[in-house]
Amino acid sequence: MCYAHEGVLGKGSLALGKGSLALGKGSLALGKGSLVLGKGSLALGKGSLVLGKGSLALRKGSPALGKGSLVLGKGSLALGKGSLALRLHAL
Repeated sequence: MCYAHEGVLGKGSLALGKGSLALGKGSLALGKGSLVLGKGSLALGKGSLVLGKGSLALRKGSPALGKGSLVLGKGSLALGKGSLALRLHAL
């Protein structure tokens, strides 16, 4: 996998940037603001995290569990400063 500081990359890639990002199946999107991604993808956004089927979901407020998913409450995931900041290594 590769990554970009800004912009959108194709399937199986990682995208990082200021503002909302949307990626395809199996991709990772990181951005300032809420994100929604497809099945098997990871979405990280300001305040809340919602993921697809069989994925990890973090929601601000009350914790809940769903089929094949893991849901964590407020403050469970904190990466860097503000809504989301990642220090990447080669994946």
